[in-house]
Amino acid sequence: TTEIYTLSLHDALPIFDHYLDVPYDLSQVLFVCTANVTDSIPGPLLDRMEVLRLSGYTTDEKVEIARKYLVPKAVKEAGLKRTQLSMGISVLRDLAQKYCREAGVRSLGQHIERIVRKAALRVVREMDKLRGRESSESKVSNDTDEHNDAESSATSTPPATTGDQADTHQEIGRAHV
Repeated sequence: TTEIYTLSLHDALPIFDHYLDVPYDLSQVLFVCTANVTDSIPGPLLDRMEVLRLSGYTTDEKVEIARKYLVPKAVKEAGLKRTQLSMGISVLRDLAQKYCREAGVRSLGQHIERIVRKAALRVVREMDKLRGRESSESKVSNDTDEHNDAESSATSTPPATTGDQADTHQEIGRAHV
């Protein structure tokens, strides 16, 4: 009720602040109110308000925001290198249109983070498989080297292990969305 009284211009009496013991003239004040929905605003108050409806981002804008900011941020937070993950424009467009229909990009960012975390898990598993193969190849190589050493008394160097994260790459396609 105080809001309605305050917004009624024809009743522009000074408002008295009892705490500071001073009057306020609110006749020249512009009040700004934001809301996601107007359903919860009381009718008499809504009648005295000028409602400006602002649309959210377009799909193209969401895709660009995701490409420039959300995907790189999610990749960095997941501990991946940008070269280890590729997410096409069509995937981002599908996410924005089919899974994240809100006006903003919060939900889109959450979906991208979830997808990137899954991809990071796959990268780690692939790296573990590569390391497992390398260590078994190294063992076979060392056994062969020991056999050769016994025959020829020559020394050999163990095979170089790659173990680099750049050896694995995840392509995110529409099937992953």
